[in-house]
Amino acid sequence: MSDDRLQRAERRIRGVIGAATTTTSPDDTGDVQTVQAKFSSIELHDRLPVLFQFGVSASLPVGTDVAVVFVGGDRSNGVIVASNNKAVRPKNRLPGECEIYDAFGKSIRLSQDGGIIVEANGAPVTVNQATTVTINASDEIDLVAPKVNVRAP
Repeated sequence: MSDDRLQRAERRIRGVIGAATTTTSPDDTGDVQTVQAKFSSIELHDRLPVLFQFGVSASLPVGTDVAVVFVGGDRSNGVIVASNNKAVRPKNRLPGECEIYDAFGKSIRLSQDGGIIVEANGAPVTVNQATTVTINASDEIDLVAPKVNVRAP
């Protein structure tokens, strides 16, 4: 193989994965969410698709760090495969804990020691279109509120 071909192959291999920061709010109107991301002072990519696990969706805030895979090392064909936002990421989780969170302080945490914790951060919590809501508690149910309403149709 010629030196030129080896150098091109090496460049493509080195270019397979990149780290960037989002610079715009996502466009979440199509089949796949897209976002603009900056890799360096001279490399900016527009409309990079963002892939999420099935059943999970998010809207990446501006300034989110992203990992981008470029198919075949082609820097014109990238897709975001992971993201992290240092400013809002929950910290100090124990091994095995999971959390769904947003940039506004709301979360659902599956905690090792505290059970399931819903942090509404002053926002209402709504259950829509449930045919039945059942609470099976083995010990007790505590309702703590200045006012409790129970209505029947």
